[in-house]
Amino acid sequence: MGRKVVSLSVLLLCPIFGCLMPGLAFHLSCHPKFFRRPRPSPPSRSPSPRGSLTATAEDTRSAREKAPDEPGVSSESAEPLQKTWSNQKGEVLCRVTDSIWYADRPFIWNKIDVGGKMAVVRLRDGTLWVHSPVAFDRTLAEALGKAGRIKHLVSPNFEHVKFAGDWKREFPSSVASGCPGLAEREPGVGFDQTVPVVGEGGEGAPSEWLGEFEVCFLDFEHNPFTRRPFFNEVIFFHKPSKTLIVSDALWNYPGQPERVPLLTRVWKLGMDKLYFPFYENFMIKDEAGFERARRKIFSWGVERIIPCHGDVVEGRGECLNLLQQFFGKPPSA
Repeated sequence: MGRKVVSLSVLLLCPIFGCLMPGLAFHLSCHPKFFRRPRPSPPSRSPSPRGSLTATAEDTRSAREKAPDEPGVSSESAEPLQKTWSNQKGEVLCRVTDSIWYADRPFIWNKIDVGGKMAVVRLRDGTLWVHSPVAFDRTLAEALGKAGRIKHLVSPNFEHVKFAGDWKREFPSSVASGCPGLAEREPGVGFDQTVPVVGEGGEGAPSEWLGEFEVCFLDFEHNPFTRRPFFNEVIFFHKPSKTLIVSDALWNYPGQPERVPLLTRVWKLGMDKLYFPFYENFMIKDEAGFERARRKIFSWGVERIIPCHGDVVEGRGECLNLLQQFFGKPPSA
């Protein structure tokens, strides 16, 4: 695809937005936070604003209510946390299905809470697979302990690694996996392996994940100033539940503005209006690589998306709408 020309309005707004949000201009050049490539909206129906799907909250609640109760794991069994915009009930651990949960905690960027979810999947051997660990606390660890034994800790990109070392120290027998290059960048974490692993059959998920996941390494972007990998993100598709688990590849902020604090809304506006054009023009270094990743993602037939930032998305149609907002229309056969 050809590049779009950065509009004059974007160039004029950059310094203004940088003044409103201290430190934002610095992140344009060296901080891998929420740059995303714009893609055409799907023509079949009118989508919600980019990265927000108002219909999914009720669907997600219904899915949790249908899941069988498991004492000690449902949020009602633990003392509630302080309520936040992304965790309005103060739930310690939120159930999605009988084998999938997430822990929702504040994710602070320049004193702005952009929200953060840690996804947890119980594999068929009863062990837990933990994606993008949030801040460790005993209450959360005890709730997870009722669901299974923590065996896999996954740090999906260069950004979501802050708490990985704490979890590895608390669960030293767990296997810590990081995206390519992360073990070298963060030697103190104690990573055991890199994902995707490279074997005779090519790159893929580790065998100890029991064949439940497919992975996609988004290695098509870079920082135009340093010429080095930017997010370096790996995304994960849980095949039994058809669930896509991502960190910064996309987000799904709620469509109800009253739910989100003012600074968080301003922050998201800046990402949509400033970061998107910058990413489009300067950060995609490999169009062929982007196309390969796009084809793979759409081939999965995603029916649920758990993003680190924003609401869980339920249903194939809603997932397709969100994916099209970030990756464009599904490739033709």
